[in-house]
Order: sequence, then structure tokens, then C-alpha cells
Amino acid sequence: MIPSTGFTSLLALFLVIGTSWCSMSGATEQMVHTWEVKGDTQSSKSLNFGRHVVTTKVALADEGRGTWSIWVNNPLPYAATIVLYVNGQRPPVQATVSLQPNHMPERYMAPVKIATVNEPPQTVTAYWIISHETAENIRKMERLPSLH
Repeated sequence: MIPSTGFTSLLALFLVIGTSWCSMSGATEQMVHTWEVKGDTQSSKSLNFGRHVVTTKVALADEGRGTWSIWVNNPLPYAATIVLYVNGQRPPVQATVSLQPNHMPERYMAPVKIATVNEPPQTVTAYWIISHETAENIRKMERLPSLH
């Protein structure tokens, strides 16, 4: 075996073993909503999260002066970080991207303005990201028997 090949193999082995032993405390769970705009002003999508189905909403508003604002809701009953990509790139954020916990029914979860862009978007992709700890707590609660 050539020394460089052996070194590469050992490096790959240590990488695999090391990542499997690492704590997952920094891991996250996410939902993804991709929208090809094509002249629409909003998009709704039903996504599975655990045993529940939530409806994500992404909206576009023409503000005039060559700018468009992008609005996203948080259908989850807890804080989620929203990461947005417009035409494959992350736009500058206009407002906070961490929405506060919201225990209201879906019909009251209005979208929040999170970015403004200078050209009409062709595609918008939004990620709802929650921490691994929050996701684990939700899974534990879902395993409890229902009181209904």
C-alpha cells in the first residue's frame, strides 16, 4: 500500500469514528418549503412534523421602487429559526429570523416580513430550524398516552 493511500484511509476511518462518538447536542431538525414563484404572490404547503401536519406559508409583496419583501409564518408552537434562500442565495435579513413561541391555531399565524430583495424572485426556499433538544422534547411528549 502506498503511504499516502494508507494515511488517507486512516484519516477517513478516524473521521467516521470521531463523528459517531460526538455529542449530538448541536444537531437540529428542520422543515423545508421550496416555492417556484411563477407570478404567484404566496404559497402554502402542508408538511409532516412528527405525528402532526403543519402548514407553512411563504408570501411575496411588491413594495414598489424595485423591491420585494418576503414573508414567512411559523406554524410550530415553539420558537423556530427561519433561514431563507432567494434564487439560491441568502438575502440580507430585514427583521429578526427567530420567531417567538406561538401557541395560537394556524389560522392566526400570520406571516412575518423577514427579508427584502431588489429583484423579483424566481424561487424561494425557507427552512424552519429547531434545536435537537426541542425536537427530542416534542418526541417525548408525543410518546405519552393521550388524556382524551
